[in-house]
Amino acid sequence: EPLPRGKSANRPIPEREFQEEIDEYYRLRGWDEKGPTFEKLVSLGLEELVDFDSFS
Repeated sequence: EPLPRGKSANRPIPEREFQEEIDEYYRLRGWDEKGPTFEKLVSLGLEELVDFDSFS
C-alpha cells in the first residue's frame, strides 16, 4: 500500500522487492525464515541451549 504523503507518496514498493529487503534485513542480523541461525546463537553464547538436530 503506498504512503499517503511524503517523498514516496503514491509510489508503492513492489511486493517482491519488499520481501527481498526483509530477507536481507534478517540475513544481516543472523536470522533466516526459521529464526536465529546457529551461527548467531553461538555468537550470543547460547549454543548450550540449542537442539543441534534442528540445525542439520
